[in-house]
Amino acid sequence: MKIAIDRIQPDPGQPRKIFNLEQLQELANSIASSGLLQPILVKKSGVRYQIVAGERRWRAHALLAKRGMKKFATIECNLAKQKAGADTRVAQIVENMLRADMTPMEEAEAFVELRDTYGMDEAAIAGKLGLAAFRVKWRLSLMNLSPASRRLFEAGAIEQQAANEVARLDRDADQARIIRMLNRGDLIGWKSVRNAVDAILQGTTHEDLFGAAAPLPKAKELAVVKSMEKKVDDIAAVVSIGWQNGECIVASKIAPDRAGVMADKLAGIKAAISHMERELRNVNAQARIVMTG
Repeated sequence: MKIAIDRIQPDPGQPRKIFNLEQLQELANSIASSGLLQPILVKKSGVRYQIVAGERRWRAHALLAKRGMKKFATIECNLAKQKAGADTRVAQIVENMLRADMTPMEEAEAFVELRDTYGMDEAAIAGKLGLAAFRVKWRLSLMNLSPASRRLFEAGAIEQQAANEVARLDRDADQARIIRMLNRGDLIGWKSVRNAVDAILQGTTHEDLFGAAAPLPKAKELAVVKSMEKKVDDIAAVVSIGWQNGECIVASKIAPDRAGVMADKLAGIKAAISHMERELRNVNAQARIVMTG
């Protein structure tokens, strides 16, 4: 049946809160040219109707109606049978996840409602939505983010894996501390964040890292470290003399047939050095967390 779009209202409990205008415009253009491929699902709400599934399609129709396209002032609807609340929410979540990605925090809030209001555990939520259990677990963990951490995550200032690690910390001050280290570049990659969070959660002390109980390096390991430190110094010296007045002497003077060979070797070295740098920074970050309390 067709219903006037102004007689339909969104569900205030709809799990999706953000609707991308550009994507809605694209959907509206598609509907204008090809028609509505699937009716929206509504339920009676007094003298009006409330959307169960299809809010994006309803919003797209509203955009077309605002353009003066009168035939889109109504929208094809299916009337939902009276469902249990949990089934309605599941239908809405599935609708949004299939048609336009919900943000991680929107998913988290929806999962919390299914858990707290309808008594569904993580396994039940995953089963109902056809998701991996770990996805539900990690989304729910995001609800432990402090308001400040959450705002930074929603703004894209913290990557998702890092946010999951930060959310393991209960104290807002600890979360802020890890985020500051991320912003300064003291922590690189989610693994470094995980190690730093572990250091806080496990209460690692200065004595654990450097005291009598700390594992002693073997003579062979010490020799490797000493040799590596010397080589790092040598490489730094070689690189520094390879430039003159801002010009890379090596690149400008090397024989063309050797340039590619040397570049390939440097690429391999660069990858190994970058990995080693990340590991060293991770260790440094852990030590700083321990030493500064």
